[in-house]
Amino acid sequence: MEVMIASFLVLLVFFGLAQTHQRGRALLSMSETHRQATIIAGTSLDALRSETHYRDLAALDGTTRDLNVGGRAYTVAYRISMDDPAPESATVEVTVGWTEVVGGKDVPRNVNCTSILGRSVYWPE
Repeated sequence: MEVMIASFLVLLVFFGLAQTHQRGRALLSMSETHRQATIIAGTSLDALRSETHYRDLAALDGTTRDLNVGGRAYTVAYRISMDDPAPESATVEVTVGWTEVVGGKDVPRNVNCTSILGRSVYWPE
C-alpha cells in the first residue's frame, strides 16, 4: 500500500513538472516570435531611412508586404503621415502582425514601431 501511494505521489510530481516544462516552452516560443517581429519592424524602419527618398515616402502609405521568417508568416504594414509633426518631416509607423496559437485558438498579435524622418539636406529635389 505504501509503495502504491509513493508511486502515485511520484506520478503527480512528474506530471506537474511535465506541464510546467510545456508551458515554459510555449512562453519561450511566444517570446521568440515577438522578438523576431520587433527585429523585422526595426529593420524595415532602417531600410526606409537608408533606401527611400523623402518624396517617395507618401507612396508607401497603406502598403503591406508579407514575410516568412523561421517558418512563421508576418505581415508588415506602413502608415506614413507627411509634414507631421513639422514641415518636411514624416511620421512613419511600421506594424508587424502575425497569428499566435494561444489555448488552441488563433490570436492576432502585432508590434508597432514609429519614427520621425526629416528631409535631409542631402536629398535634392
